[in-house]
Amino acid sequence: MGDQILTKIEMPRTAVNQAHRELRQAIARGRLGPGTRLIETQLAEMLGVSRTPIREALSRLETEGLIHRARGGGLVVGDVVAEGAVILGIRQRLEGFAARLAAERMDTRELDALQAACDAGGPAVERMSLEERREINYRFHIHLANGSHSALLVKLIEEYYDYSVTEQTLPFYDPELVRQHQSQHREIVAALRAGDGVRAERIVFEHLQEVQDAQSDIRSSGALPIHGDDGGL
Repeated sequence: MGDQILTKIEMPRTAVNQAHRELRQAIARGRLGPGTRLIETQLAEMLGVSRTPIREALSRLETEGLIHRARGGGLVVGDVVAEGAVILGIRQRLEGFAARLAAERMDTRELDALQAACDAGGPAVERMSLEERREINYRFHIHLANGSHSALLVKLIEEYYDYSVTEQTLPFYDPELVRQHQSQHREIVAALRAGDGVRAERIVFEHLQEVQDAQSDIRSSGALPIHGDDGGL
């Protein structure tokens, strides 16, 4: 493979967790497409670890439904894109609830950090690279999650975010939709500054519904998904 799909792991003591996260992100972001065969020895070499943490990480991914056993044997990547509507529905509930809590719990410093994350996605966002756009959007949503002061909510939101905003979908977001999403981010911040949790929750719900509708249109157009081949990594 020409492009680097996975990043080598630097800390052996947390190798299982890091291998799980790296593989999960690669699947969620489409770098390991549906149907790709996952071979322990190749993954271990790519990540710079032994096969033991890879085996455990794959077991976790299988439990989570991201990979499955092929009829001929071995593990293959599942079709995460096909579950997009369910994943975004989960995000609506999680992030909406986080916004409601954030309206009660965020202090001025946290609100200012959320505002800064929002401002970073200003007019120039349309000219940014896909990775820059994804990172800016991620920072906003994670700042919002952190405002709930719930470690469990933050963990869940972070995981489901990985599944729904990918390098596969971002190229198809037209400029008008990007501007609309940025406007909704500003409305969320305003609602939180006003301490209006109900309004903040509603805007988050509507915001993610529009993301869901956009991704549904992308899938209907035939632009997604990008499938892997049966030859493995």
